[in-house]
Amino acid sequence: ANGVDIFWPLRIAGMNVYYAQRRFHDENGIYAKNVKDLIQFLDEGIMKPFMDEIILTTNSEQSSYNVFVIYEYSKGIETVLSLDNSRLMEIANRKKNTNDEVSTQKI
Repeated sequence: ANGVDIFWPLRIAGMNVYYAQRRFHDENGIYAKNVKDLIQFLDEGIMKPFMDEIILTTNSEQSSYNVFVIYEYSKGIETVLSLDNSRLMEIANRKKNTNDEVSTQKI
């Protein structure tokens, strides 16, 4: 290991969604229910590798949200970044197509 954080692109994608949600909230008073509502605030170059694997959930009042960005860094292992409106970020590895967690890293 040379000190390079292989999850850096995933972290940047998560933070891009975080700041897009802040901007959406500033303009609308609520958080977006889906990623399509955030497109105008997202950086296409940063988000392109991750756009098909983003899950965005809100509470019923749209006053809080969770975003999950999923990426397969290793064959058969998915890396899942979770981030909420308080900016709490976690990264967990799990076996693909299961919820069996392999490892978790809180940030």
